[in-house]
Amino acid sequence: GNERVIITNTGNVGIGTTSPGSLLHLNSSGATRMTMDSGAGTGNTIYMRVNSVEKALLGISSGASDGVTGSATGDFYLRNPGNILFSTDGGTTANVYIKNGGNVGIGTTGPQAKLEVSGTAPSVLISATDQVTGTANLDFRAWGRSVTSSRIQGFEGTAANAGTLSLMTKTSAGSLTTGLFVDENQNVGIGYSSSLSGKLTINGNVGIGTTGPGAKLHVSSGAFGGTLPTEPNLLVEDSNNSIIGILSPNTAGGYIQFGDPESTSVGQLAYLHTDNSMRFNTNGNE
Repeated sequence: GNERVIITNTGNVGIGTTSPGSLLHLNSSGATRMTMDSGAGTGNTIYMRVNSVEKALLGISSGASDGVTGSATGDFYLRNPGNILFSTDGGTTANVYIKNGGNVGIGTTGPQAKLEVSGTAPSVLISATDQVTGTANLDFRAWGRSVTSSRIQGFEGTAANAGTLSLMTKTSAGSLTTGLFVDENQNVGIGYSSSLSGKLTINGNVGIGTTGPGAKLHVSSGAFGGTLPTEPNLLVEDSNNSIIGILSPNTAGGYIQFGDPESTSVGQLAYLHTDNSMRFNTNGNE
């Protein structure tokens, strides 16, 4: 009959081949399979050693933290004290590289963070399965927490193939709220979560030089020493002289204009550089 197993004079064992090229060589005209079977509640392990020193393990966990800390019964694990490399192009390039400190590199063998993606034009794709209502989210959580504290969210815009982007943070009440929103027309909103009409729209007071703005726009170069008024939409504050500058060329002027629903220019405070005069205009008259 045909030879099923052969042991050569060099010690190589061949199953399905008469010329084994390694210590164990399996060959079949069909699919080649090797089965490891163990009893219930036990695991399977392949040990790989160099000079009797264990270098890598490949196995099925038989219980809690068997093989790798954190594993449970039936978990598959790969353990190695060095780095772990995965290659899909014949072994010339490490496509995925797991450094022995735990950093993961895609396209790099020197990842500098828990995950580093490197390439000529590297990108990470987060895709939603629902094209109409689905969102693609990148969530951030504090260590040991089960809830999201902040999120970057992508959503399809009102037009085909358009998109919006939101930066969300969790409020003290526990709900994620949009702080920064960019719509499909590249309009930016702070404190808004829907389509906008201006390139920059802010919901709330804006402070320049102050963390407690008392008006829609509050510019501060120092505290003036009193209580801020509540009426103005614009505040200019300084611990010394407060100055608002209106600059124009010698052939023009600087204006502050006043209006009402009937007319947007019922009054003006004007300075004309042509004759160095200050003028007060009301209803079109000086």
